[in-house]
Amino acid sequence: MTKNSPVYNEPLLKRRNDWSPKLQQIGGMHPIIKARLELEKTLRMCGNDPEKPLKIKKTHVKVLLAMLSETDSPLSASLRARSAGIVGFMKIKEAAKILREMALKDDDIQTRLNAISSFIRISGYATKRDVQQLVKNNNKHIRVVTYIAAMRSSDKRLVEATELLYKKESDEDVRYMVTRRVPKLQSESTAKDNDSKS
Repeated sequence: MTKNSPVYNEPLLKRRNDWSPKLQQIGGMHPIIKARLELEKTLRMCGNDPEKPLKIKKTHVKVLLAMLSETDSPLSASLRARSAGIVGFMKIKEAAKILREMALKDDDIQTRLNAISSFIRISGYATKRDVQQLVKNNNKHIRVVTYIAAMRSSDKRLVEATELLYKKESDEDVRYMVTRRVPKLQSESTAKDNDSKS
């Protein structure tokens, strides 16, 4: 039996019961289907050597948006989580509405964390109320990801609003994890350490 990897339950040596046809062997394929197969192949790569980078086209964007709504199988869950992360880096504004839904109430924690980061990256200050709600969540990971995404936002108004919320954060674990990932907080922490030593 093949041992599973800790990421998305993908086998380490070979894929479990799924087969991806080599695209160059298939002719006359609809562009959406071809884009879907290309994205699935790219998104499923867990710990494998990277192949030639995929150039994202409009067709791929349509498929990524469709993947965000798929909840029908464990394979879809892993693709959905990865899609939620990618659309944020690509700043696909059409994804904002579904990302917000996922960020606020998705059952899969990795999907939710990716959606939070992407939603904040795409929507900026418009996420202020949702950020206020997310930093009250009982799950530390949700709070950490929310603080980090909002404090790294290019929208200064959101950064300032989140810094005020962060000052009220009492959980030391959350504060430690956020400080390690936000450059401004790192430099402030280093400056305090230096002041206390002198």
